[in-house]
Amino acid sequence: MPIDDPACADFVAPEMRSEIDSGSYSADLIAHLADADFSGERVLVIGAGLGIVSSHIAANCGAERVLAVEADPRLIGYMNRLHRLNGVGWVEAVNAILTHDAGKRVPFYPQSDIRDSSILPSERPSSQVMLVPSMDLNLILAEERIDTIVCEIPGASMRLLAEADLSNVRRIVLDCSAPADECPDHVEVFIEMTKHGFDLGSEGGVMVFERTETASTVTPLKSAAAG
Repeated sequence: MPIDDPACADFVAPEMRSEIDSGSYSADLIAHLADADFSGERVLVIGAGLGIVSSHIAANCGAERVLAVEADPRLIGYMNRLHRLNGVGWVEAVNAILTHDAGKRVPFYPQSDIRDSSILPSERPSSQVMLVPSMDLNLILAEERIDTIVCEIPGASMRLLAEADLSNVRRIVLDCSAPADECPDHVEVFIEMTKHGFDLGSEGGVMVFERTETASTVTPLKSAAAG
């Protein structure tokens, strides 16, 4: 899959560029999505980053609609170029922070290494503070008729998902391959998703939850054991 020219993105640290070039960047998530069939589905990618995962979903999984939401304003141009390079320029990249209290502009603290950027101040001072629009997750889920949520930043998004109206969502894919201190407790995630009517379809570096009442009609993703 094509990647963008390194000269176009000074914010991609050398270590991260090495991961992209070697194919290890988001490797667990992409491996789990390798056999996914999202034909006719509408997919929301939370924490879309550089657009590598959203490009893969759009190009290989048969999705009808892909909405890629990213908090870091610097990444939107890069993501759009990557989508075009992969022939999926129809993917919509949106710069926003998802909340349940939309309409406000939320502080975002960028770092030279984009993986260290956050909506929370860190011990490492940021050279600037960006104000990013907030969007109501429930409104997006309803208006976009989202079938599948793919979340690349589960630690920051689990409370948001736990409090969301997920009644029409069929599947949630959480990339939990980041360092342990950046990921929610698996037991807590399991409990919260069970409350919403989901069953755990696979576990490991990636957790896949499928809605109980539609489990027989949802195409399962490749299991962690099979990976």
